[in-house]
Amino acid sequence: MTLKRSTSLLPVVLLCCLGVQILTLIVIGGQGLAIRRLHDKQPPSLVQMTDGHAIRVQAVAAEQRTPAVIKVFTSNAMTQLMNMSGTLPDTEGDRIQDPGIDIETPNGTAKVTSASMTASFTLAEDFRLPFLQKLAELTPPGVFRGTTQVVLIIDTVSEPEEVAPGKWQLKMLAHLAVFNGGQAPQQTIPFNREITVEATTAPVVPEGETPLEQAVYAVRQAGLMITDIRPLER
Repeated sequence: MTLKRSTSLLPVVLLCCLGVQILTLIVIGGQGLAIRRLHDKQPPSLVQMTDGHAIRVQAVAAEQRTPAVIKVFTSNAMTQLMNMSGTLPDTEGDRIQDPGIDIETPNGTAKVTSASMTASFTLAEDFRLPFLQKLAELTPPGVFRGTTQVVLIIDTVSEPEEVAPGKWQLKMLAHLAVFNGGQAPQQTIPFNREITVEATTAPVVPEGETPLEQAVYAVRQAGLMITDIRPLER
């Protein structure tokens, strides 16, 4: 009697196992289709920021940067480093005289502008101090008295040439216009340079930090740094 009852349940058990297997195949098939759709889906090219602004994005490898990003970073960094207005904004947004930042050079103490000091964080750590020492010696003292202003005027920036993974070189043709209180520049100095740029990790700007800290972090947001600046013979 027991044997007959077990035998009669066997088809039911087999049907249940078959149903479970069919359901499993359906689930696996659905997951496969979802993965295939995700693989074929184009990555988002437009991202909306928390402040409502939208920016276009492009997926690249960790050590890769687009030529446009490299050129914009280089142009902005060099402009911020070499422009010397002699003023800076106060807490209320008004322009006040820049006292400058003291730099110890082989020839004694000299000054760079506060904006140049902030922009120097676009430079690699082992390159920053030597560059600031040279820049301090080039900065006219009249900048800090409000009588002199220096403006970098960039003529051209070449397409970046990749010389190693995550490392590029660019050629910049520019000149420095020196103004001494008048509208016309009193002096024009050629400033042609070969600039080496490397990929680095872009920092995350923490909330609630000081304006100076945010400015320092912001100059590295492109995920790039300058490792060398050499005179370029035309």
